[in-house]
Amino acid sequence: MFLALTAVLLILASAPGARAQGETLYSEYTYVMGERDSMLDGKKISFVEAKRLLTEKAGTYLESTTQVSEGVLTQDEIQTYAMASLRVEIVEQCVKPRGEQMTAYTKVKGDVDASNMPRDVAAIKKNQELKEDLDRQKVELENTHSQVEELNEKIRKLEERKAPDQEIRRTVARREAALDGNITQGMAMFCSLACSTARLRDTQFVQTMFQNAGMAPMLSMLMGPEECSALCIEVQRSLVGSLLAQ
Repeated sequence: MFLALTAVLLILASAPGARAQGETLYSEYTYVMGERDSMLDGKKISFVEAKRLLTEKAGTYLESTTQVSEGVLTQDEIQTYAMASLRVEIVEQCVKPRGEQMTAYTKVKGDVDASNMPRDVAAIKKNQELKEDLDRQKVELENTHSQVEELNEKIRKLEERKAPDQEIRRTVARREAALDGNITQGMAMFCSLACSTARLRDTQFVQTMFQNAGMAPMLSMLMGPEECSALCIEVQRSLVGSLLAQ
């Protein structure tokens, strides 16, 4: 199932009109790991931060190539679109020592194409349910990131004052939940937009995608946006989870 789901994502990325023809942006982040950080913790944190930096770059790029004033597109709409439309790929990831400490490094990339944005944002404005969903998911994504930052700082202070082990473990578990929530929420935004675009709702395109993946019987799963979103999230979760676990 994992191979089949990954095939769907790869076909989606290489299908006509699916890959952005604008600019490929890169971002990287190095996280200095604490005593309580596992390798997976470090990878997740460096991935979340690199993804955030990449999204900011994408928003800046889209703003620089799009008319923001005169009611065409607002900066907030552009930032929301950047969060939802950017398919983040891990280019490089490793954990290695730096002096007496361990560090987790992640480099990511994403394709940005401003030519699709006016059409997609117009579609979002016409779909009030989708707009509200993306706005809510954006807030949740930002909240989970703030939680990760706050909990990282709390863990550091707890370690400094030699707090009880149980208290530190509880805080680490809360950070783990916030990290997973951030990653999943980012996928949800991507999938909410992808499953509402004309490209993914085009029967011929979807049918070709699934036939190429050897999954034609599952075509019926994409007849509704909820099913499409669920499958899309599962594809990205499997791919990201596999890369983070390496």
